[in-house]
Amino acid sequence: MCLSKCLQRLEVKDCPKLVFPQFEELEKCYTSLEYLSLENCDSLSSLPLGLFPKLRTLNIKDVRNFSTLNRLGFQNFASLEWLSLAGCSNMESFSEQVLIAPNLKTFQLWNCEKLKSLPDQMISLTSLQSLSIYNCPGIESFSEGGLPSSLHGLEIWECAKLVGRRKGWDLQRLPYLTHFIISGEYEEDVLESFPEEGLLPSTLISLCIQSLPNLKSLNNKGLEHLGSLKNMRIAGCPQLQSLSEEGLPTSLLLLEISECQLLKPRCLRDQGQDWHKIARIPRLHTDSELSFDQSTVGPTQPYSLFSQFDTAIF
Repeated sequence: MCLSKCLQRLEVKDCPKLVFPQFEELEKCYTSLEYLSLENCDSLSSLPLGLFPKLRTLNIKDVRNFSTLNRLGFQNFASLEWLSLAGCSNMESFSEQVLIAPNLKTFQLWNCEKLKSLPDQMISLTSLQSLSIYNCPGIESFSEGGLPSSLHGLEIWECAKLVGRRKGWDLQRLPYLTHFIISGEYEEDVLESFPEEGLLPSTLISLCIQSLPNLKSLNNKGLEHLGSLKNMRIAGCPQLQSLSEEGLPTSLLLLEISECQLLKPRCLRDQGQDWHKIARIPRLHTDSELSFDQSTVGPTQPYSLFSQFDTAIF
């Protein structure tokens, strides 16, 4: 009798010689497993997900030799809701062209430097709400068909090739996209002005532009149609010299500006050259300085654009 039949949660850490036996040996084990986390298990090169028919959460972190997720027979990932692959430095592609996970809500790819592409037909992930791609410099584009229309939040960090081809993102076709983050050290010709006209959808509520050392200007044509935008963060953009000429969307309720040496003095209350563009915003946060109506608005706290997602990892 397999004692693991009733096991629902399994975490394995710092086991450099971990391997999974042949499928036949484990066929009737782990049938109740819902959570699996593997960390620093460098011998593991693949994972037969068919062993875990009820798996809802999968976290693979710092498994350097990991190269593929295996799907056995016609098994799909019907129960999978949360998938995170982080620090899989040798992973180059997804062996299965299509990731069949109809209930997947959160998908995170972090520090997979050799990964060249996302799973094929991402559009088929019809329940996906949050996609985070961090330091995957080899990814050039979203898969054919684009991203699923169900997406609510998108983060792109340190993905130079992907950002360089941002005109092909087609985010306008995502009717529920409300949260967007872009961050990373890109070459000047990759990201000197942002966002281009028509790049971001009018549905955005939160926008974070941060750690872009070569960003010099905000494009008014790309911001003026964001009539639903409530929260905006601009951080770590030392060459950003001013706000757009027409100002920011009138719908803004919270604006945070930090680590923008050239921009900060222009936003000083009643003195800065750009003050008139932001004076109407109820909450303003510039580094350690706050400016808001104390009688109607409480103190600004550090926030995550994806705070509505319990799975946010930054």
